[in-house]
Amino acid sequence: MHYQINLKIIFKTAFYLSLMLPVNAQDLLITSKGKRLSGKFLDFNKKDGNVQFKLEKSANPSNIPTSSIDSIYVVKDNKYGIINLSSGEFVTLEKINYTKKQCEEQRQKSVIILDFKNDYYGAKESFADTFREETCYQIEKNYYVYEVLRENGADLNNLSTYDLIEVTEKSPVKFRDVQYLFIGHAHKISEPYRSLAYTPNIAKNKSSKGLVGALEDLSNAYEKESVDYKNNLAALLSGTMVYYSVWMIDVETKEKYPYVLNKYLLKFN
Repeated sequence: MHYQINLKIIFKTAFYLSLMLPVNAQDLLITSKGKRLSGKFLDFNKKDGNVQFKLEKSANPSNIPTSSIDSIYVVKDNKYGIINLSSGEFVTLEKINYTKKQCEEQRQKSVIILDFKNDYYGAKESFADTFREETCYQIEKNYYVYEVLRENGADLNNLSTYDLIEVTEKSPVKFRDVQYLFIGHAHKISEPYRSLAYTPNIAKNKSSKGLVGALEDLSNAYEKESVDYKNNLAALLSGTMVYYSVWMIDVETKEKYPYVLNKYLLKFN
């Protein structure tokens, strides 16, 4: 269900790949400003988010941050494709064409995203934005679902899977083109800050000099840097975070599946 490729780039991919007709063509990097750079894609560093790309007529490769790259089109093993800038994965043209076919099929269907429970933070809107980027489904308004639920006497503050399945069965015409219903909830998790205290190593011989003294100073400096790093990391991971989970109900099969579980949304300062 989830795609690793942003569907917004699929429809321009074929155009750029058509410019790279020979199999031995150079790779093509297009910057976020639209500049086209020919050369050879070498590597993708997941840690720092940089791409190693050897520009045409350049002796040494360049490290280019993905934030300044729009897309990279490559030829690998006699196949055309693109580099996924999130994972570094090489995605072939065949897979892109398959995804395009899926997208065309999805355009004929729609989904409904119901209001998330305990959502005071915009979790539903965040999920909907991501869903639009990753799929081609049309997102319908959900108001008529609540109309039917209200008519059936359902508790709108505590909806069950049965309530939603019953709605689709009682109003089949309204849900004729709807493939999935999405329900979800947001929740907070508080993680306390746990700091480490730094205690310098005081040598027995306070007048240590020479190599011994230098090693003691180096050891203290390293230990302090390690404690500072761990405290900074603890500060980053502490606080109150908001996550959300989403379930998908297949209107045709009436089955319920987890779609997103405990996805990070935001952190309170």
